Amino acid sequence: EFKKYFGISSIRQRIEELKTSYLISLHHNWFPIDFELDPLFDFHFANPNDVLLPSNHSKFVSLTAANFTPGYFKPNEETKTWDILTIQRSADFKRPFKAMETIRQLYDEGHFLKVLMIFPMKRVCDEGDIGLNIEKTYESLFTLEEKRFFTLLNPTANYPFPFERSELAQFYSSSRSFVHFAQDETRGRLSAYAFASGLPVVGHKCIASTLSSNLQTAPTFYEVRN
Repeated sequence: EFKKYFGISSIRQRIEELKTSYLISLHHNWFPIDFELDPLFDFHFANPNDVLLPSNHSKFVSLTAANFTPGYFKPNEETKTWDILTIQRSADFKRPFKAMETIRQLYDEGHFLKVLMIFPMKRVCDEGDIGLNIEKTYESLFTLEEKRFFTLLNPTANYPFPFERSELAQFYSSSRSFVHFAQDETRGRLSAYAFASGLPVVGHKCIASTLSSNLQTAPTFYEVRN
């Protein structure tokens, strides 16, 4: 995707023309970075530890979008509605079905925690899109009584961002913990919002990448080790 856009000569020429008056930076939005960094960019919003290939020519600002969490996300003393908040989308690496299975296991063991799972869905799904099956899985795995404890909120409008961040913050402020099921996501904004909101976060080690090493432990972060 990177080469598809920045390899086009007309786009590249326009960026190079801008460089006479501006410094040009790139925010990668996904880590780790597994391709050679293009010298077209003067610096990168990325931690150099997230770059897998040599990049001696590049300069870094070790911050990403996850470090710029709006002030809506902050600790508060509001009454909590949900014990667990998890936010998914139609992507395999987010592991929404693992979230369903885990909640099913909790209930089988008698732990009827109040859970809110926000799962934005495409209004029209392509064949094979996991969004087609997530609602069916919810209906098949949980009884009507159990759904009193487990709320699946799956809006289709304005996919994949049905809520403004100020609205999204209200779900965080009404929850006691945040659980992230991805195994290979780093510097994610959803977990950053939870850390900023003062919620304990449960997830694999990569989820804590926005935190300094001394904070990557309870009660801020609970690492899943299996």
